[in-house]
Amino acid sequence: MLTSYRTPTDELSLEARLYTMAVKTPDGQLYKDNDSSLDVEQLPGIEHHVQSYLRNEGKELAAYLKDRHGKDIKLDAVGSAKLPEDVVAAVASNKYANVLLANRGFESKVRRMAANYGLSMDEGVTYVMSHEMVHAAGVHEETKVEGMLASYFTQQSAKYAKLAAAAPESLRGDHQKKADSYQRLAGAAKTRAALGEERLKGYATKN
Repeated sequence: MLTSYRTPTDELSLEARLYTMAVKTPDGQLYKDNDSSLDVEQLPGIEHHVQSYLRNEGKELAAYLKDRHGKDIKLDAVGSAKLPEDVVAAVASNKYANVLLANRGFESKVRRMAANYGLSMDEGVTYVMSHEMVHAAGVHEETKVEGMLASYFTQQSAKYAKLAAAAPESLRGDHQKKADSYQRLAGAAKTRAALGEERLKGYATKN
């Protein structure tokens, strides 16, 4: 069933008119629009999620995208914005920059989306961030993003399952938990890829 959280991301143009948003660049500069107090308030949490992801999972995904697809993640700023209600996050881009924008109420939206795909909250954040990073690497088609994520998560699951099989008993459980988590993430990506481009873009009727 396709819920109102039809996709973690809708790519946007930076030229699109966003009525309210707050964006921070890597050098710490804060840019905000009218009526952006809610976005300024949410922004530190979004920065934390992005930075934590890039320090850990993001390195693995970046290596995969480079090695398998010859693509580099390009993320120039992070922000919060008033996006359409059924969007969790988006990559806004033009020829100069890519900006990851989280919708207002980001964490509650992630939690609801994660529950829809049988994921934990942490897995939901990983999924959304991974999806956005593939867009930030220049992949625009939603089905292609989901296919690449399905392959990546499946590869990671196999890696940790192999580690679990070879590990001493004290470490086996942790490796297997990671393998199972990646398998759930791969399942979500496969489910979404099967929906097709129009439904993932939100053009089809919700049901």
